[in-house]
Amino acid sequence: VILIFSVTPETSSENLEVAVDIIASIIRSKNRTRFERCHFMKISPAALDIETVYWVLSDDHDLHMDIQQAILLEVRRAFKSQGIEFASPYSEIQIKGDYFNRVKKGIQNSVVRS
Repeated sequence: VILIFSVTPETSSENLEVAVDIIASIIRSKNRTRFERCHFMKISPAALDIETVYWVLSDDHDLHMDIQQAILLEVRRAFKSQGIEFASPYSEIQIKGDYFNRVKKGIQNSVVRS
């Protein structure tokens, strides 16, 4: 199983290390799994990605999904308690100065002229 956890770009290096440790610890605690690896693997403008690989030691799909759900819920709870935020799939745009008002006025003028 390959899971990628994306955290906000503002996450400190220290919290990235904590996040990796949290994920690895949670997976290692699960019965019928074999932990393979967990690494901070990618920096992008919208997220810092942590890739995790583990094996479920069974071909039972329901067991696989139960284990994955338990891992995801525990990671979510642990991140929340540590103040580690998941990245959102959007970008924030900041408009400074009077640009916004000029754009808004231009849109209103174009609507009136139509």
